[in-house]
Amino acid sequence: MKNIRRIYLMVCAVSIILLFCIIIGFHRNVNVAYEPEESVKQMEYNVSLGETGASMQGVIDSSDVRDRYIAFYTVHQNVRVTIGKNVVYEVSIPENPFGKTPGSGWNFVAVKGTHIGSIITIDLSSPYDQNKHRVPDIYDGSKYSIMKKVLFRELPSLMICFLTIMVGVVILIYCIIIKRRGDVGKSVVTLMHLGTFAAFLGIWSSNESSCLSMVFGKSLFSTYLAYLSLMLMVPPFILFTRDMFADKDHVIWKVCCFMSLTDIVGTTLLQVFQIYDYKETLWGMHVTCIFFMFVVIYMAVKEARQGVLTKEMKINVLSLILIIFGFVFDLVIYYITKGSANVIGRVCFLAYIVILCYMFTREIADLTSKGKEAELYHKLAFTDALTGVWNRTAYSRKIAQYDQEELEHAQVFVMDLNNLKWCNDNMGHQLGDNYIIRAATFVNELFEKKVRVYRIGGDEFCVLTRDMTREKIQEISRVLEDEKIEVRIKGEDKVFYGRIASGFEQYREGDKDVYQIAKRADKKMYEKKRKIKEIDRLNNPEKSHS
Repeated sequence: MKNIRRIYLMVCAVSIILLFCIIIGFHRNVNVAYEPEESVKQMEYNVSLGETGASMQGVIDSSDVRDRYIAFYTVHQNVRVTIGKNVVYEVSIPENPFGKTPGSGWNFVAVKGTHIGSIITIDLSSPYDQNKHRVPDIYDGSKYSIMKKVLFRELPSLMICFLTIMVGVVILIYCIIIKRRGDVGKSVVTLMHLGTFAAFLGIWSSNESSCLSMVFGKSLFSTYLAYLSLMLMVPPFILFTRDMFADKDHVIWKVCCFMSLTDIVGTTLLQVFQIYDYKETLWGMHVTCIFFMFVVIYMAVKEARQGVLTKEMKINVLSLILIIFGFVFDLVIYYITKGSANVIGRVCFLAYIVILCYMFTREIADLTSKGKEAELYHKLAFTDALTGVWNRTAYSRKIAQYDQEELEHAQVFVMDLNNLKWCNDNMGHQLGDNYIIRAATFVNELFEKKVRVYRIGGDEFCVLTRDMTREKIQEISRVLEDEKIEVRIKGEDKVFYGRIASGFEQYREGDKDVYQIAKRADKKMYEKKRKIKEIDRLNNPEKSHS
């Protein structure tokens, strides 16, 4: 599935580049002017259907409307408007190296006083057989009134589209923030699939809305964006649906993803090379969706029989099946009617997405809490409580992880605190604990906090390094031998000066593990410890038995 996600991201990137090229070269705008509100009526006309398209004919009657317009919405259709014998408006296929569609959008034809009583003829044709005989409603009134009527009619649908986009974007931002804080399991990935799907669903729905083209004008960019977002929302929805089931690794999910990605890449190549337009290859996506719908039903029945569906999963799967049917119904409604897709389908999708967001957000919050708790326990298990450095358990675990290559570069410092027992017996355990803490801090700073310091015994420390230079080794050994650690208790006059005995060794041919290296370092450390004790015995006889 990781490979599928990588391919999907590449396809998204190529799609964005393609859309960028289209918006730069082929964006067409219709200027919008607002007039005082007047009444809007639908124009009566006669329709004749021919081999190349449809022709509508009517009479322009008298009206008191100021700045009067005839307006109608066309989908992938060339437009030619004649009033009397004069061509007053025309939209044809622009120079477009990516395809043959003239785009979809509103057409506004200005009506002058001289046009009253004249016959208006609207000739429509399309490069696609499916749209040749598509006949729109024709509105007669002021431009402002027509725009207001359409915008108010489709505003609920458009708001749902924008809300869906916002929900998708918020989900993705939330997932990115959560992922940066730490891995909280597969729920975040599942939620990212849902967010990606929601964003593309909203983009597709909003671009298919006729009121956007009324505001921003006819644009090939929005046409291609609608098709691309429609196709790009299928793979994340498949991946999201897969995560709803117990058998997430079933090969059938990969087949669905492969079909969808193949469809996206194949139809885009056909579009770019002008073999077939997206409009003519939508059947590929429909086949994928229908196959996917049967896959969901099959997996639901299969897991229900196996008894692996929990109550929560059953609710999700049943909702998912209803949503998929609603999606297919919504899609069919759009393509067989003159208006936008059914609002009910979009409301169901948005409600389902919000509910799922709530469920997954709660799950992620629980996992985050458990993850922090587990991280704390992990830290406590491998950290020395007194000094904060790594403990013997962490030391043993680290050594067990060494492979042959690491072993051949291994270097070990073993250190022991001199006179700790004497300090505890004669100056108190509090000062003794301070001695251990100060020694751990000193060693950490000596190695510039670039390596892990392990406390492997009451008064023993170890540092595992690799590839340290001879000069650096000699420098560290000299500092450890010469340095005296001053230990005090705040508010008391007690002062103790401790010293650290150390031994260093590195890999030799024949060593089977780090323990053998550490054993030799430990032997050297005890030799130095005896020397330090001998010096202390001569300088301070009272410490001779510690």
